[in-house]
Amino acid sequence: MNNQQLAENFRNFFEAACVELFQSLGCEITPADGEPFDKFDEPYTRIDAGCSDFELDIYLCLPYAALIMTYPIPNLHSTIPESELEDWLSELSNLLMGRLKRTLTSYNFNLIIGLPDFSIGHPPQLRRSTASTSFSLRFATESQIFEAGITVELLSDNVQLIEQNKIQPNVDDGDIEFF
Repeated sequence: MNNQQLAENFRNFFEAACVELFQSLGCEITPADGEPFDKFDEPYTRIDAGCSDFELDIYLCLPYAALIMTYPIPNLHSTIPESELEDWLSELSNLLMGRLKRTLTSYNFNLIIGLPDFSIGHPPQLRRSTASTSFSLRFATESQIFEAGITVELLSDNVQLIEQNKIQPNVDDGDIEFF
C-alpha cells in the first residue's frame, strides 16, 4: 500500500468517526463537500495525536448554532454562554480523536493524544510538511454546515494497516475506557 492509499484510509477512518460522533449526539449528518461555508467568524478547535509511525492533526469548525444543537444539556439553548460552547467544541474534538484512536488501536497503533487548541475565525496551525497529506470534509446537519479536517504525516515507510483485534465500542460516551 503506497502512502497516498494509506492516507486515504486514515481519511475514511476519520470520516466514519465524524459520522459516528454526530449520530451519537442525535444528529443525522450528510456529506456537503460542495456547499459554501463561511468560516471567518466561526470557532475552530484542533487536536493532535501520534505514535512512532505517524502523526495526525484534526480540526473541527462548527457554527455556534450547530454547537447549540449538539450541546449535551437539553433545554438550555437560549442561555448557553459562548465560553461554554467553545469548551464544548474542544470536548467534541477530544471525543472525535478518541473515536479515531479506538479505530487505530485495532490496527495495533497506540496513539498519544495532545490537548485541544481553540481559535475563532481561522484554524489553529496544522502540521504541514512535504510528507503530510490533508483532507477537509464538509457535513450538513439540519440547516447547518460544518467542516472537519485531518492531516496525516507518515514518519515511517513501513506503515501497514493490518487489523489485529477489533475493539468493540462497549462503553458509553463520556466513560473512561482503559486500554
